[in-house]
Amino acid sequence: MVNKDYRWYILFVRTNHEFKVQKYIQRMGVLNYLPLQKTLSYWSDRKKWIDRPMFPGYVFVRVSCREFFSVLNHNSIICYVKFGNTPASISNKQIQVMQKIESENVKFIDESECFSCDDQIRIIAGPLKGIEGRISRMDHNDYFVIGLPEINQSIKIRLKKEMIAAF
Repeated sequence: MVNKDYRWYILFVRTNHEFKVQKYIQRMGVLNYLPLQKTLSYWSDRKKWIDRPMFPGYVFVRVSCREFFSVLNHNSIICYVKFGNTPASISNKQIQVMQKIESENVKFIDESECFSCDDQIRIIAGPLKGIEGRISRMDHNDYFVIGLPEINQSIKIRLKKEMIAAF
């Protein structure tokens, strides 16, 4: 059962402080989510897979009205993401989409862009079956962009065109 008093909000944090903020919020006992992607980093003598934030500068928190301001008491947290004067909340469904993409270890490219109102689609095959989104671009290399309008971000993943359907 989902408690209606709690909602997901988006924290805007200092660059490269996402993990520090996540640990702080965990110590507070507040549910949070930092979506990660595995990236291959190269050094002069070696290469290594590293977990990096899927959306640099953002940490998601699920808080009640009572906890809303107490989360901000860390010098690495800049503010809540807002649209106008209203803190942007994100649906449980969008959090689940990000968790599914992360758990399936889908290779993607972060595409920070605004979305146009194109066809709404559903993935009908493969490990991401059931995920819904809007196509903001589909190119000849079978790349599909899933829009996350709550944070004005998108994720570009490679899918076969026959794996999606309009609805």
